[in-house]
This record gives sequence, structure tokens and C-alpha cells, in this order.
Amino acid sequence: MREGDVVLEPSLVDLGDIRLNASVDFQARVINRSGREVQIESVSAGCGCSRIEIDCSRLASGAAATLSGTLRTSATPGILERPITMETPGGERVVAGTLRANVRRMLRWRPETLVVRPDVIRGSEADGEFVIENHSDEPVTLQAPRFASPTVTAEGAAQEIPPQGSVRLHVRARNTSVSPQSVELTVGTSLPSEGILTLPVVIRPVEFVEALPRTVHFGVVRRAELRRRSDVTVRLRGPMLRQVMLESVATPPYLDLVPTDSAAGDVWTFRFRTSDTFDGGTLAGAIRFHLRHRETNETFPVDVAVHGFLIEELKPDREKEV
Repeated sequence: MREGDVVLEPSLVDLGDIRLNASVDFQARVINRSGREVQIESVSAGCGCSRIEIDCSRLASGAAATLSGTLRTSATPGILERPITMETPGGERVVAGTLRANVRRMLRWRPETLVVRPDVIRGSEADGEFVIENHSDEPVTLQAPRFASPTVTAEGAAQEIPPQGSVRLHVRARNTSVSPQSVELTVGTSLPSEGILTLPVVIRPVEFVEALPRTVHFGVVRRAELRRRSDVTVRLRGPMLRQVMLESVATPPYLDLVPTDSAAGDVWTFRFRTSDTFDGGTLAGAIRFHLRHRETNETFPVDVAVHGFLIEELKPDREKEV
């Protein structure tokens, strides 16, 4: 059996918009165009989310049968597309058509991921908000929200969303790290097709000390040029710069910090000089400033990326002595 011997009419079984975790029945006609009798042992749609049957396992040339199936949308929301495959007792398989559905949640939220921006200092708090929309024709009750992390809280009362309505869910996050953190808010619902909603939250601390430039580009550098010890200037600035002190500065092996007294005031200026002892390698890495907050005693880094390529001087081969 070859492709085109057995086909569906229509070739695309489009179920349109259907709910997540819902079961939908469908039918289509199967036509034998092979010019001979065909025996069909099984019909599948490429996954365990569907059950498909055919009312006649033997099809004479030109004959038609009815294909009936049920799709359960247990997959993630979005376009679901599966090939409908026929298999003979001898193991031959052909794709007769396609099953498609647009799986949609009845409860949706904005934004898809909530980003909360507390201050970089440990213990700082910031607020955010989800809007949860009910696209069904029945009221839905949201249970009290729960977080897997004690650093995030949400309004704890259960509330009802009217049909085609929405509610706002207020979130407050406390910073415990200078690095971004990802947590999940889970909300139970009274809608069986939705079950428990999982709303992602990212805590991304605000950098109140900024490095300029953020990246130092050397480009392509010959070793002789690196030995000339060119200077690189980096500035730190920010509204809370007066509340921190410089603990240390770490540099790649090809850069040396030029001692200055500029780490004070609203803008700090640092000069770095290429090293005359660098043995070679790729000009990559980072300049890292370790800062300490004067009141909380917390330390945090500010990085400046460094990029470039070091190439060797090409030396001509010595002429062989004759």
C-alpha cells in the first residue's frame, strides 16, 4: 500500500477551537483509491490522546467507510496536529489525512510570566500583578494562591471570576539574592478542564550600580600591540553608589588595574592597562567589581564583559643554507 491509496475526505479533520482537557468526537470518510481491495487492521493519530475506529476493515476498490474517533486534549495549549495513519496486517503504513485542533485554555493570564523588580539589596520588596481571564460561559472560583517559595506572597482569599470576566491577583516578592530567581504560583480552580493553574514569577533585582561600558571590545590584537600597554576606562554610576564601598576588583590575566583614588562620589572611574606579562590566549573574560553595602554588609558583583582575539605575528621561514 502506497501513499494516496487510502485517503480521508476531507483530508484535514479540523476540530477548530476546543478546551484543554476536553474530549471531542469526530468523523471522516475513508476511500480506497488503490484499484484493489485493501484490508485495514488499525488506525492511529500518532499519540495516545486519541482513539480511532473504522466501521469496515476490508475496503473494495473505490469503496468508502466511516472513520470515527475521539480526541482528548490533554496536551499543552496551542495547535495540535497529528497524522492519521492506516496500517495493514502486513505492517504497511500510509498517512491518509491529518487531525488538527486549536487547544485553548478557558482560563488565561497576563502576563505569561510576571517579572517583579525589587531592589538588589537583600530583603527589598516589590509588587506585581496577574490578570486572570475567564473565557468560559460559566463562573469560575479561584482557590487561595500558593507559592512554593516563602519569598513570594499573593492575596490569599478565594475569589470568583464571572463568565467572560477577569480578576486581578496581586503579588509581592522579597529579594533574597542578587541573581534572578524563578518561582511558581499555583492556583486551584473550580473548572474541571483547567484543574490547577501554574503561574510563573521571576524575581529580577534592579541593578542600582551600572557599569559603563558593559562590554570592553579589543577586536583583533597582535601580541606586539598588546605589549604597548594600552589603557581601558570603566565607570560605575548609580543612585545608590554612595551607599556601597569597593571590596576588590578581579581582572582577566591580560589586564592590570591602574591604582587611582577615584572610587568615591556619584561616578567611579577605573583605569585598566594591558599586561606586558600575558602569555597568550583569547582575550575573553570579565572585569568583576565586588561591592559591599555599608548598612546591610551584603556583597554583590558588577561585571564588565571583555572580548577580543589575540593573534601571533607571522615570521618568515629562514632560508635554508646551501
